[in-house]
Amino acid sequence: MRFQIHFLSDGTPAAVQRWFARRADRLPSSTHLVLAAPYLSERAMDECEAAGASALDLAGNYRLTFGLYHLERLGHAPPPQAKRERENLYAGKTLRVVRALLAAPHRTWQVQELARTCQVSLGTVSNVRQKLLDQGWLELEPGGVVVRDPEGLLREWAEWTKAAPPAGFSVYTVHNSRRVIELLTGQTQVLLGAASAAEWMAPFVTPKGVVLYAAPDTWRSAAKLLDAEEVDKGGNLTVQFVEDGVFVDRLEIKAGLWTASPAQTFVDLWRQGSRGREGAEKLLRNYLHPLWNGQKLYASWPLIEGTP
Repeated sequence: MRFQIHFLSDGTPAAVQRWFARRADRLPSSTHLVLAAPYLSERAMDECEAAGASALDLAGNYRLTFGLYHLERLGHAPPPQAKRERENLYAGKTLRVVRALLAAPHRTWQVQELARTCQVSLGTVSNVRQKLLDQGWLELEPGGVVVRDPEGLLREWAEWTKAAPPAGFSVYTVHNSRRVIELLTGQTQVLLGAASAAEWMAPFVTPKGVVLYAAPDTWRSAAKLLDAEEVDKGGNLTVQFVEDGVFVDRLEIKAGLWTASPAQTFVDLWRQGSRGREGAEKLLRNYLHPLWNGQKLYASWPLIEGTP
């Protein structure tokens, strides 16, 4: 068997897909095509495999299939520039756009709608939109873009942010968890997070104590409401200060009680090691999948705009 190697300077899934779509020549059956690039994600390699080609990159990843042989090695980090682009995509204001897309993945989104919903500039939305198109996460429709693979996009978010969990501190309150929930009802800027949020979405996830997300100024008034004070050990609440983007897709899980979004909750559980990942997978199967498939409805629409 002979091999023909073609090198692409752009190895994003969209570029790979375009190259195969434009390719007119057909190789003889005795020749096997190998597509190479500086970096190929698993999604880009999937595009190669679907086209009957093998793939390898300069980072050391490869998926080679020829005859009876299949050789695969994945997991090598992308070059610094590609790594920075992914890390930047899942942080700050750009992450707000990802949040909105995952809240309604099958909605056809226009740039203006996303900018208004996420409270970011048109330029930010356009930049994120193009990156997600290049990476194959979005598809162009006549009225805008839709998420091609919400689970894949969510998993990539979890993977690229798992090394940077938000810092938290321990707090003690005389109130039990039920009373804490009662006191928090109506507090729109204090959210249940991680396992405490998952408990309301998927009852099989049992939290230890109560995890709360808040902004520093909001927490000061909430601490008074809960009669809570920071402690070095022995606390029954964990408080994490989060960026305001977490509130873009917050979920009113029941009247007046707010949690972090299901997508954020998946990511936070995923970053907690093997036990957390087990809970994240259950949340995905039993809450997010039915939500995305239309088998389950939001108790109330999470985004700022009205229901699509």
